[in-house]
Amino acid sequence: MIRLIDIPNFGSFKSFNWNADFRDSHGNVVHFRRMNIMYGRNYSGKTTLSRIVRSIETKQIPKRFENPAFTVTTDVGVFPSTSIENVPFDVRVYNRDFIAEHLSFLVDELGEITPFAVIGKDNAEVEKEIGVLATRLGTDEPPTALRKSLREAAVVLGKIRAEESAAQNRFELKLTDKANRKPGGIKHDPLFRDPNYNITKLRNDIAAVRGSARELLDSGVRENFHRILTEKQLSDLIWSTEFVPKFTEMQEKVAALASQELRPSNPVGELLADPELQVWVKNGISLHREKRGTCGFCTGGLTAATWVRLDEHFDRAASTLEESIDACIREISAEIARAASIKLIEMESLYESLRPRARVARETLTQVLNSYSSHLEDLKITLLDRKKDLFSARRIERASQTVDTSLVEAINQYASIIGDHNGKSGTLAADQADASQQLRLDEVLKFTKDIDIDSEEALIKELTEAVVLAQGKHELLRTQVIELEAEIAQLRLRLKDESKGAAKVNQYLTHFFGHESLRLQNVEVAGGTGSRFKIFRGNTPAYNLSEGECSLVAFCYFMAKLEAVDAAGKELVVFIDDPISSLDENHIFFIYSLIESVVARRRRDSSGADIKDADGKPTFRYRQLFVATHNLDFLKYCKRLDRPKKDCGHFLVRSKTTGSSIEEMPPYLRDYVTEFNFLFAEICTCADPENATDHEHSFYGFGNNLRKFLEAYLFFKYPVSMGEREDHQRRVEQFFKGEGATEPLVQRVVNELSHLGERFDRSVQPIDIAEISKVAAFVLTTIRHRDPEQYSCLLESVEREDPLQENK
Repeated sequence: MIRLIDIPNFGSFKSFNWNADFRDSHGNVVHFRRMNIMYGRNYSGKTTLSRIVRSIETKQIPKRFENPAFTVTTDVGVFPSTSIENVPFDVRVYNRDFIAEHLSFLVDELGEITPFAVIGKDNAEVEKEIGVLATRLGTDEPPTALRKSLREAAVVLGKIRAEESAAQNRFELKLTDKANRKPGGIKHDPLFRDPNYNITKLRNDIAAVRGSARELLDSGVRENFHRILTEKQLSDLIWSTEFVPKFTEMQEKVAALASQELRPSNPVGELLADPELQVWVKNGISLHREKRGTCGFCTGGLTAATWVRLDEHFDRAASTLEESIDACIREISAEIARAASIKLIEMESLYESLRPRARVARETLTQVLNSYSSHLEDLKITLLDRKKDLFSARRIERASQTVDTSLVEAINQYASIIGDHNGKSGTLAADQADASQQLRLDEVLKFTKDIDIDSEEALIKELTEAVVLAQGKHELLRTQVIELEAEIAQLRLRLKDESKGAAKVNQYLTHFFGHESLRLQNVEVAGGTGSRFKIFRGNTPAYNLSEGECSLVAFCYFMAKLEAVDAAGKELVVFIDDPISSLDENHIFFIYSLIESVVARRRRDSSGADIKDADGKPTFRYRQLFVATHNLDFLKYCKRLDRPKKDCGHFLVRSKTTGSSIEEMPPYLRDYVTEFNFLFAEICTCADPENATDHEHSFYGFGNNLRKFLEAYLFFKYPVSMGEREDHQRRVEQFFKGEGATEPLVQRVVNELSHLGERFDRSVQPIDIAEISKVAAFVLTTIRHRDPEQYSCLLESVEREDPLQENK
């Protein structure tokens, strides 16, 4: 059976989602039943629904619909409009498209009426051959043979399709959430700077990361990219140094001075033997020469001979060496001061992304400068040692040749970072764009690993391949069924008698409508190329049929065609769309009678007993039945159709500004055949004061409802005129006579509660629940007493228990 229909776009339906839009009053999803009665005004969408069902019959979507999209869910699978031909049901639909296809003569006198045949005279051999093929083909209900295999294949195909769709939807949802969902979607993350990011861009990014050997970024790289994204434009920095290290040069000078050989012209042995004494004497010369005549230490005399002796020991060569040493020491000190004068840039002045490198370079440069100065200090110490002992030459241990080159490299490294900083001011926007892209691609790569995208896509691919295989098997079986059906149809052509098809239409026209003047006749087409049905009025071809006659012929033709060769022995899904058009009350009844006798009535054996299935339930001639109408009188008759117990649905088709919709039929249309029944049910409700809480509208409308009910009920009980305006009052008196004070109370309730013109004060007073319940119970008690059979039937018509049970 058809369970539900989703209609994103077809005809008057727009974005209709059955599960979301069609729920009962308790929030449960409603489904189509075996019998389905629909009511809807003209242009509400009934014909659109019939066209969807007819597309199952014709195996194609009607033309001239822009971007049609719908999905039919059945008890054997889910079928989108793109594969509607796979629905394994035999369907017959009566609507305007059926008339246009088969009875175009009713629309255009140049049109035709397609003939159909019913089984003619027996042909034992052909029937035997048909029987063999039919056995291979099997039946629909219960499914057997090839039809059973096709049904099972359709179930498998529907299940795999559902699994594939679910897997695809789960995967798509993950992609959509990652791309767009707040707050974790890439679109909403300020790091990625793309408010227009969508699932298409995500797919492109996934392709990019999967098409390369990209690995996840380590934390340090990610942090650096984060720093780049938080950076703001900074000023360029001025830091330049033309510092050329001179350590190697200084070292050579010191080596030369330290190793220079020096011997006094007339040395003093004691001084040569004691360098410290020699330094002491050397320093004392400057304190005594031309200042004292005696030694400041021992007070001994300083004779000319003493000065000559000292000058011969500390001769000109020694003075020259000492001066050279002092000059070199000053040069080394100047070099140390020059190295110390190098100023480094404050870290806060640099772009944050450069600071880690700058910090390392700064530390390296500082260490190298300290080392450079330390090596220079070592040279100074060497010179000072030589100065203390001028006459002792010595060899120095040379430092590594990398002292100067290390300093140059450190300076250049630091200078390059300053250059990068100044260059970054011009490339910051591009760097930030690249950082954002790298972080986004890293996030996408992490996402693919988190969801295990390879497994996801492998599953979808596996299910897609399974769908293709299942579809191939289903298509093969469907082709076999079609071929067998075609073969059986060809054999049945040898048995059929098309004149009986016309006779069946005529039978319905005559038996149900008493329309003997119109009849169909099978006539041969000129040239012997086939035959056509033609309408005759008496013995003359009929033209200019009235709209009512067209409706009668069309519907009788459809009902007769349900017994045609191509429908024989099949359980059909039947959809009858608005068969009432310009028909009077009698014809409306006969339309109902024809549906009831040909389609709706349950199967019975020759004795009149119900034919039941394996579960003991009555069987019907149809798989599923839909009857749609805009006519309230016809709707009233439809409620009388023989229907499956607890398997009949009532639906309302409505046209809204947003498109057509399907809803549950409201109780006032579903439950009551006439307004009279409805009014009786309202009185039953008011007979119990406990109902006032949930049915306050019934109590407030009690006066009007009681008046209208008594007017109808009492008119048929007392049809004799009692004098114009006093008729109703006198009928009430007649019916309730002998009831004491209660009859006037009924009169007061009827008059006062149904009219406020002369008793406006009643409208501002609360109603008297107890009084209303008392009157309702009194009216029901009187009806039950005076006419118990009708009372019982009225209760049955509204499916109510007797509210007076306790008072019996």
